[in-house]
Amino acid sequence: GEDAVEYLQFLCSANVDEPIGTTVYTGMQHQKGGYVTDCTLSRLGEKKFFMVAPTIQQERVLVWMKKWQAILKSRVHVQDVTGAYTALDLIGPSSRYLMGT
Repeated sequence: GEDAVEYLQFLCSANVDEPIGTTVYTGMQHQKGGYVTDCTLSRLGEKKFFMVAPTIQQERVLVWMKKWQAILKSRVHVQDVTGAYTALDLIGPSSRYLMGT
């Protein structure tokens, strides 16, 4: 939505205002600075992002994000698409090499 970048910048500890096609690993903290979740945010368009977070936290994080959407009156669309996708983490010093083959 229109406020996607500003909304995510408020929720996330890392800068998410990166070029389209970029994926950022970030934490999300509540108003007292405590941990809510960690996630990756992939920028799909100027105002469109795709978030991958631990499935075990899906309901809690979705409720928290929608709460802040209402508080901030952000023009964003937050949707749970957990059932439609699967994520596979490939992490480590050889991950770029493995992705290239």
